[in-house]
Amino acid sequence: MAPDRPLVDAAVLAPSVFEPGSTAVREALDRLSTADVLAVASPTYKATYTGLLKAILDQAPGSWLRGKTAVPLLVAAADKHALAVELHLKPLLAELGASVPARVCSPTRPCCPRTRNS
Repeated sequence: MAPDRPLVDAAVLAPSVFEPGSTAVREALDRLSTADVLAVASPTYKATYTGLLKAILDQAPGSWLRGKTAVPLLVAAADKHALAVELHLKPLLAELGASVPARVCSPTRPCCPRTRNS
């Protein structure tokens, strides 16, 4: 990992998320706040992002992502979860102040129209 590209793995933070007095989550959020663009990724669990991601982001200040672009990514096992990014993760990132891309993509709903070869 390059020093100018912070990476935070929520699974590594998991033991500290609800530990009284722990500063691990705050330090991770501080590292991420140095980025101009964030990719916020989670597996889809019960039709939304994980509770662990929510518990971490709940500790961020209200304007934590102001002036940043956040790209929400959810890995889903079924097409029925294609709107989970739009309905759940995108609004959470916007609530934290991020500029979030308007288009949602999935394998069955590509972002860009396919071009035809003539």
